[in-house]
Amino acid sequence: MALDEQQAKKIKEHLLQQLESFPEEQRENIRKKVEAMNSSELELFLKQNELQSEKCIFCEIAKNKIKSFKISENKECMAVLEINPAGKGHTIIIPKIHDSEITESILNYSKDVAERLKIFSPKEIKIAPKNLFGHNLIDVIPVFEGTDINKRQKASEEELEKIQKEILIIPAKKEEKEAEKKEEKPKEKELPKIKPRIP
Repeated sequence: MALDEQQAKKIKEHLLQQLESFPEEQRENIRKKVEAMNSSELELFLKQNELQSEKCIFCEIAKNKIKSFKISENKECMAVLEINPAGKGHTIIIPKIHDSEITESILNYSKDVAERLKIFSPKEIKIAPKNLFGHNLIDVIPVFEGTDINKRQKASEEELEKIQKEILIIPAKKEEKEAEKKEEKPKEKELPKIKPRIP
């Protein structure tokens, strides 16, 4: 399988998420061991524990088998918050089919997501395709003044949940305002009908 650095990082994150199911007294020891592994040790660990499978972490997220902080979804793909964001609102667009190419509609979808992320007032939003575990993805990264998008920091579930709520509340408010506008529209007065003139 020959794990690259990004893949190893994602697998470690996934393994560490599973620690909640272990007895509390074992968690810290396991966490230290997982974090200390290099790529080849991690690969060996996966084989020994029969954890290496054809399952892709992004396919599992798309099937809702792994917890994620979803902000949008359609038939073709979904948008989830990155757990190691480069900045507030950093989102990953995940096509639902593993070997999907990045189609025009998925690219347009990522642009719609980028529009929604403007609520955080970034100086710009970068849209960058990438491939992890053989799965084509798109990073949608709000860039802020003084932020290095190459530096990533793990976000807590509380932080991600808060950001998710901020993003999801905007479309709901927009729909409410549109509904109010429709209700406020005064009915057009009917003009009086004129009887036809007979010459």
